[in-house]
Amino acid sequence: MCSHLIGKRYQFGSNGRTVDCISLVIQALDSMGICNPGLKADWYGMSPFGICRELNAYTDRIKQPTYDGDVVLITGDPVAFGVVWQQGILYINRLTMAVDWKPINSVSTLRSYRMKKT
Repeated sequence: MCSHLIGKRYQFGSNGRTVDCISLVIQALDSMGICNPGLKADWYGMSPFGICRELNAYTDRIKQPTYDGDVVLITGDPVAFGVVWQQGILYINRLTMAVDWKPINSVSTLRSYRMKKT
C-alpha cells in the first residue's frame, strides 16, 4: 500500500516525485484511503503554534501510535512528521535523505495523532 514511498528522495516543499515529511504523511494517508486535508502550501510558513492549531483541527491526540495512518512528531532538530504503516513508521531518513521505514518502537516520538472521523 505504501511501499512505493520507500526510497523517495527528500526535497523541502515537494509533493510529487520527491517528498518532504509533510507531503510524505499526506501521500501515505491517501494511499491508505484515510481522509485528510490534503497538502496546504501555507503550512510551510506557519509557526509551531500554527502547526499545532492545524493538527488540532484535523486530528485527535493519542497516547501512542498504533494503527496505520497514525501521525507522529519525530524527535530531532528540526522535529519532523512521520506516519504509521505496517507496525512501523515511514519517515525521512536524515542520513540518506529519502523515505525509510522502522518499527514503531525504534523511532523516538514526541506526540502522536489520529485523523478525526468525518
